[in-house]
Amino acid sequence: MYFTELKTKIGRGSMTTFATRVLELEKYGLIEFEMEKKKYGRKRFIWITEKGKKIAKHLKEIEKLM
Repeated sequence: MYFTELKTKIGRGSMTTFATRVLELEKYGLIEFEMEKKKYGRKRFIWITEKGKKIAKHLKEIEKLM
C-alpha cells in the first residue's frame, strides 16, 4: 500500500504524526518501505513484514478477549 493511501484510510492525526509512527514501525521491523522513483516525484510503498504479521495476529486475539 502506498504511504498516502494508508494515511487516507487511517484518516486521523497530522501527516507529521503519521510519518513518525511509520518510521517507528519500521525501526521495530514491523513494516518495510521502498521509494518508487517516478518521472514526476516519488512514492513510498509500505508492506508488513513477517514479524509484523505475527504481532498483528496476536493483537487480533487480544482484541477478541476484550
